[in-house]
Amino acid sequence: MAKWLVSGWTIYPFLVTPEEWARCLAGFHCVIHNAHVPQGYRESSREAYLDLCRKLFGLLAAGEKLVWKTHYPLLETQGLTTDLGRCRYGHPHQYQGEPRQRADFDEPCVSAAPFTLTPLRDKNGKTVLSTRISYSQYPENVLGWEISYPKKIQFWDPGAGDYGPLRSVEGLDAYQDFLLLKGRIQAITRPLALSVDGREVRTRVRISEAAQAAAGGFRLFQQEGISL
Repeated sequence: MAKWLVSGWTIYPFLVTPEEWARCLAGFHCVIHNAHVPQGYRESSREAYLDLCRKLFGLLAAGEKLVWKTHYPLLETQGLTTDLGRCRYGHPHQYQGEPRQRADFDEPCVSAAPFTLTPLRDKNGKTVLSTRISYSQYPENVLGWEISYPKKIQFWDPGAGDYGPLRSVEGLDAYQDFLLLKGRIQAITRPLALSVDGREVRTRVRISEAAQAAAGGFRLFQQEGISL
């Protein structure tokens, strides 16, 4: 039985350089929270994760078109925590003939993943920009990364044999990780404003000055005639 169920997500999309992202992640550990792990797994290499971010940013800055079949290893979802003690693993089982475990975390951890900025046409032919289109379906529209955390949570109550009421996550230790990362990102970024069809569009995406200097070469902006 899962320890908790969640409802809704707080999502914070951003574009910073890999070097800036590395500084934001100071003190954080990388953990697998959404897949099988080998027996004895404790954490993943933060440097290996950042290396993927560097490669992805380099391709975007060079104007490359991302293709899922080729580039999916770079589009990794990553769990982040400041306290490995909250991120234990259990539930031993066999998977593809190998002994495996899965996450048995006390609380949800912060999740980091790529996000897309996708131009869409409304019924009047006006271009609107969405950040909620799947990067696995439209990898060519990947713009940067986003961190996310649940809005509400229900914990399993073994005494009652059921989940308790939905409650705010504000008191959770792992939510403080989300706020810490959000604050670090916010301190080095500003809202991304774009020129679309001759009009200014302000987005919910945050962008750093250094990242904006490179983003003009992104294929997304070159192909769609969108300027920063």
